[in-house]
Amino acid sequence: SGMDGAGPPEGAGKGGTNSGAGDAASDGGGGGYGDADGAGGLITGASPNGGVPWDDLTAPNFVLVGGAGGGGGGQPTGGLGGGGGGAVQLSVNGTITVGGTINVGACGGAKGKKSTGGGGGGAGGAIVLEAAHVTLTSTAVLAANGGGGGAGDDMSNDGGDANASVVPALGGLAGAGAGGDGGNGGASNGMPGLRFTNGRNGGIPVGGGDFGGGGGGGVGR
Repeated sequence: SGMDGAGPPEGAGKGGTNSGAGDAASDGGGGGYGDADGAGGLITGASPNGGVPWDDLTAPNFVLVGGAGGGGGGQPTGGLGGGGGGAVQLSVNGTITVGGTINVGACGGAKGKKSTGGGGGGAGGAIVLEAAHVTLTSTAVLAANGGGGGAGDDMSNDGGDANASVVPALGGLAGAGAGGDGGNGGASNGMPGLRFTNGRNGGIPVGGGDFGGGGGGGVGR
């Protein structure tokens, strides 16, 4: 399958698979981190391949690490999986005030080449703010969104990179009947706490054949 996106192995989306006849391919799953990602559009008999949530940044001995990469699309030249988002930690004794944007969003998966599946989107990364007082002004944006999945087949589009907003990264659109659309990436809905949209599954043409789109990456932490 195509190459998986860069990121830690935990929560990584699995690569797409091919049919025994070599004439159909599922796409790669998106990466997981703070939430599960979407599975790729799957050919008949293929196992779900989305990444899973892992790690906990509230644990005393947490590991600061970025988001997992998306899986590569099926067939040897399938779309590349999107890389996971990075990781940022700010630790002070007093007060941290954030008035701008901290964005650790992930990359979108690449579209498939001819007769291949699209790559899955990467998972969003990690933001840790550690202080006696943390102040977020009205202009502050903390974003750790997932990337969109790439569409299948060559008449298609790459998945979008994560936005530093509440707007999910768009999955790539297929421009031919043989390709499936990529899934949208996961994104925060702007409310405090664990409130977000999850990474969407990639599509596959009706009938379970042809070349699936990549799953959207999950949100980070």
